[in-house]
Amino acid sequence: MTYDELGTVLRIPRNALEGHVWPALPVPKAQTARAILYKMEQTKWRESEVIYQHKFSQLKSLAASASETTQFYLNSLDTADLAPPFDNVEDVWESLPPLPHSNIHSAGYAIHSDFAPEDHSNISNIHTSGATVKAMSRAFRER
Repeated sequence: MTYDELGTVLRIPRNALEGHVWPALPVPKAQTARAILYKMEQTKWRESEVIYQHKFSQLKSLAASASETTQFYLNSLDTADLAPPFDNVEDVWESLPPLPHSNIHSAGYAIHSDFAPEDHSNISNIHTSGATVKAMSRAFRER
């Protein structure tokens, strides 16, 4: 095993190129994971206000996409007085109650989005067993 100066085990990525020995070039999924971890490492010590701003900037983008592509979220966000461009999301978000499981079930297909940006991967189905709550079947994007 290889360790860093603090005694942490260093995971050497599997090389993506056959016959290429050093430095190891990770497979695409590992490259993505490493890039995300690097970004998180770079931002974890930022001031809380900066992290807060980034968090709500991403939430605005997610809310816009959800309201544009699903009737369920368009109605839900509208009921919560959230509408594009979602400038008030910071004021409203933390007061929103959790989405009840029954609402997800009763929404049926209206909760699905048939659109996602090209670079987000393919839409697939997922099913839960219903061990603790009623079984669910929904679509998600898979790489």
